[in-house]
Amino acid sequence: MSPDALNDKTCGGTKSTQHLNEQRDEQHDEQHDGHGEQRVHLGGDSSIWNGMIAPLTKMRFASILWYQGESNAKAGLKYSCSFPAMVADWRLKFNSPKLPFYFVVLAPCDGSKWCDNFVNVRNAQFSALQLPHTGYAVAVDLGDVGSPARSVHPRRKQEVGRRLALQALDMQYGQKIVSTGPVLAAVAAAAEDSASIQVSYTSGTADGLHSSGTGDCNLVGSKLCCGESPFEVMDSKSKWIRTNFTISGSTVSLQMPAGANAATAAVRYAWQQWPQCSLYNGKGGPDNHTGIAATPFCWNGTAPCPVN
Repeated sequence: MSPDALNDKTCGGTKSTQHLNEQRDEQHDEQHDGHGEQRVHLGGDSSIWNGMIAPLTKMRFASILWYQGESNAKAGLKYSCSFPAMVADWRLKFNSPKLPFYFVVLAPCDGSKWCDNFVNVRNAQFSALQLPHTGYAVAVDLGDVGSPARSVHPRRKQEVGRRLALQALDMQYGQKIVSTGPVLAAVAAAAEDSASIQVSYTSGTADGLHSSGTGDCNLVGSKLCCGESPFEVMDSKSKWIRTNFTISGSTVSLQMPAGANAATAAVRYAWQQWPQCSLYNGKGGPDNHTGIAATPFCWNGTAPCPVN
């Protein structure tokens, strides 16, 4: 990030003036402890920008492919601002206001102390979608326990590349193809059954909807693969509990367990560090290279779950 991007409090133009005023108030409160002493917050460093990106700004590119975020896992809220700020700044610096920008939604990792925060930074990554000409490739189903570079760097990169290519062919080159997995459209209590919730997907993204175990699901976590549902609902005590699912055409029905209220319709899917099971469109799973994994989501009943 350039100094301009680091100092961009509008988060690439995605935040309103009201938000900025609230942010300033919060920062003022955070900068003083209970004894009236000011705490120092250190800013970022633009040395990598200066050394590796700035020299390229006279060049022209068809698009940017971005696969990063693991090191920001403990700073999801900050990332939700800095990521779109960086995208907007690169477009400005490269004098290419419509420069397509595609990012990878982080793959799972296992055994590292900061891995559990991947869920939050994935959520933060989606903040870039507030900007036009942005797209993404899901990698949450492409875990790799045996990677020689640790599971944070899975070797299933061919599938990552295929999904990015589909995004570019669709968004950038105008080919009308399916370029994402199933994308959430709506969550609602089922009209015919007060004890269930229906999850529907954006038209065209859920053809051939089916479930399959994620990469190396038999080696991590519960090792149950699709014996463990990727869906969770919120109970009356505001706790997330796993729930069974059934697929009918391009919709999913969730049976509400005891203590959960279908009327609140709070649901999340693949909202964990290493999901055991994933939904796909098309055919196959993580290694078949025909379908695409569904986009993780968290819906609190009225809006997408916030980054924290």
